[in-house]
Amino acid sequence: MTSPLTPEISSLNRYTFLFTLVSVVIGLGIAHIVTNWANLARGVLKFYGVQFIWSLNVFMFLVLYWWLLLRWVEHNQNLSFFLYLMILGFSVLLYLVSVFTFPLTLDEGNKDMKAFFFKNRRWFFSLIAVIPLMDILDTLMKGSLDERNRLYIPTMVFFSLLAFSGNLTANQRYHRVLGSSMLAGSLLLIYFFADK
Repeated sequence: MTSPLTPEISSLNRYTFLFTLVSVVIGLGIAHIVTNWANLARGVLKFYGVQFIWSLNVFMFLVLYWWLLLRWVEHNQNLSFFLYLMILGFSVLLYLVSVFTFPLTLDEGNKDMKAFFFKNRRWFFSLIAVIPLMDILDTLMKGSLDERNRLYIPTMVFFSLLAFSGNLTANQRYHRVLGSSMLAGSLLLIYFFADK
C-alpha cells in the first residue's frame, strides 16, 4: 500500500545528492565563521568591529542560501546539469567568502582581525559583489522571476555595486557603515521575502 507521503518523499530523494554536497560546503562555511567567533570570544583573535559585522553578514548569506534552496526544492521538480552546477558553484562562492572573512590558520600573522580584514579587502569585496549577480542568474535559471518581483534585479545590482564599493576605499568609517547597511538590508530582505 502506498502512503500519501510517498510522492513527496520520492521527489525529495531526487535532490538528496545535491543537498548532501551543498550542505557539506555551506556547513563548512558556517563552521568556519562560528569557530572563529569562539576564537574571538576566547581572545585568540584580536577583535575588530567592522570585520565582525561582515562575519554576521556572511553567516546570514550562508544560512539564507541554504534556507532558500530548501524552499525551492520543496516546490520544484526540475534539475538540469547546468542548474546543478549553478547551485554547487553558488555554495562554493559562499564558502570562499567565509574563508576571506576569517583566517584558515591561526599563525601569528593572522590574529589581528583589522589587519586581516584590510589585507584581504579586495578579494573579500569582489567575492561579495558576485553573490547578488550569481543570485540573479540562479533565480533566472530556476524560473523564479515573475512580474511580482520586478524590483529584484535592480535591488541585486544595487547590492552588488554597493559591495564592490568596498574595494575602492580603506576608510574604516565607510566600511562600518557599509557592513551595517548590508546587514540591515539583508535582514529586511529576509523579513519580507524569506517565507513568501
